[in-house]
Amino acid sequence: AVDRAVGSPWRGRAVASAERLRPGFRGGRAWVDGLVAATRRDVAALAAARAALRLTGAPEVERLDSSLGAFSHGLAGDRRRALALLLALERGRYRIDDAHPYLAGVHRLTASRWLAASGDAAGAASLLTWHEAVGSRAPQSLHANALLAPFAYLERAPLLATLGQREAARAH
Repeated sequence: AVDRAVGSPWRGRAVASAERLRPGFRGGRAWVDGLVAATRRDVAALAAARAALRLTGAPEVERLDSSLGAFSHGLAGDRRRALALLLALERGRYRIDDAHPYLAGVHRLTASRWLAASGDAAGAASLLTWHEAVGSRAPQSLHANALLAPFAYLERAPLLATLGQREAARAH
């Protein structure tokens, strides 16, 4: 939803300081580049973001690349495989770390939309509660959850209505 003219200066500043960034931050930037490419349905840019990600040396490169791999499968029309990858990334998360606090929200919002489109409203709704769980108290995680929570509530409301939970839907 962010216009290119608005996002480009921010990205330009991030790229200009890339050499000073730790590998994890460079990996995060490449991941965001991949997300932008996926939302624009730009297969080549998504592939370039994945290649750049692998060069960052970020300790989380496998998880970030798997995330972008899911979006790549989605763009290729294999939503079933894309969904399986996102769900595996979220269900396989045995420990919480704060390195990339937006991963859970992006994965769960996307997977929820895909599950809802396939007719699984209950499964879709269940994915949209991650921000309510007691987890990390690190400032970046709290910020990410606070930022994404309104979107989760708005996405969850029609799902709850579909499930016959009208009062909960209205509250959301």
